[in-house]
Amino acid sequence: MLKFDPIFNDGAILQAGKTVRISGCGEGTVTVKLGNSVQAATVIGDKWYAEFPAQDYNTVCTLTASSDCESVTLTDITFGDVYLLAGQSNIQFKLCEAIPDGEIYECDDIRLFSTDRLENNEYFHPADGWVKCSKTTAPNFSAIGYFMARDLHKRDGKPIGLVSLYQGASIIQSWLSLEAIDELASDMPDGELHWDPHWPEYSLWNGDSTLYNFGFKQVLPFSFKAVIWYQGESNALEHESCFYDRMLTKMIELWRTDLKDPTLPFIIVQIADFDPRKSDAWSRIQEAQERVALSTPDCYFVKCADICETDNIHPPTKHILAKRIADIL
Repeated sequence: MLKFDPIFNDGAILQAGKTVRISGCGEGTVTVKLGNSVQAATVIGDKWYAEFPAQDYNTVCTLTASSDCESVTLTDITFGDVYLLAGQSNIQFKLCEAIPDGEIYECDDIRLFSTDRLENNEYFHPADGWVKCSKTTAPNFSAIGYFMARDLHKRDGKPIGLVSLYQGASIIQSWLSLEAIDELASDMPDGELHWDPHWPEYSLWNGDSTLYNFGFKQVLPFSFKAVIWYQGESNALEHESCFYDRMLTKMIELWRTDLKDPTLPFIIVQIADFDPRKSDAWSRIQEAQERVALSTPDCYFVKCADICETDNIHPPTKHILAKRIADIL
């Protein structure tokens, strides 16, 4: 059966100003029409891919895939800026859990998409498609994502898409490919892993490359404006913290390669101070995040230790942190 990949759905926001990559499933000859432009798709097995030139902001069109015997059309496809929200629980932290910052900003031009997750506790699923930002939807989505999108839309007025790709208590090794882990293996220090992979409920997603294969591959080959990366708490153990900068650098390189965007911006959010677990390893993660951001082209560092509560591993003052992210973009 001919179909688009789940991230392509009615009401989708696609990235303006970059190559448009469309993908789906189906065999045989497949053609794809974006607005008035038509491209023959490349078919590999039961997967197909098509590329289109960059589109202008605020372009609204239909998207159709056709084969010899069937056709599927998506409507209300809009071009704007799309951000990939990735990492662990602090970027997963929902708006309904955060300290409020005014009335919820309802906006049809801010749309939210949730990838599928191994932990079956998410309010939204891919089958929900792209949902518009409202008083009903926003509270159940990333607080950082919502506040950032609100501030950007108020400032620039461009359509904004937010794609969730997060998993609480996830280690960075799970977000790397097995090949990348093999490349790093000779340099990895020996020693005990952080305890998060050993918790029975966390081991579901914390095997090497688990989230790379299950989560990250769901967004390929989509185009994004930037990646917002907020992760590190689950690697704050002595041996892993010494190596975190190399793992983060490798992940940025890997994701850029897979997304075919060598200058894709990464916004690296510093893990917040948390007094009960403050240690040399915790500080080493914070320092590594800043070091990678400063030494890697098109990476940016967002400090948060000075604006977050130190008695809570999930600081609820997300709106101040989100403003710092928006100010970079």
